[in-house]
Amino acid sequence: MPSLLVEIGFSPKYIEERWRIPIKRRFNFPSKEIKFEKVRGRNRIKAVIVGRRVTENEIIAFCKGYLYGRNLWEKVLQIQLI
Repeated sequence: MPSLLVEIGFSPKYIEERWRIPIKRRFNFPSKEIKFEKVRGRNRIKAVIVGRRVTENEIIAFCKGYLYGRNLWEKVLQIQLI
């Protein structure tokens, strides 16, 4: 299964942080739905759960919207599927 690689750079010390988020495709899930699976009790993403007919571009756009809503989009260096 593919994974999503997100690289974020923080400017004061040029610290680069990388997140590797697995993508899980579910067949008993609505076909065009995308959700994050989060770690219980923490505000951390465990995986991206997608339906059968979700394309790679839709997954990247969903993650961009999430990062923009968290005010992290300006610090993102790269998002790619690996």
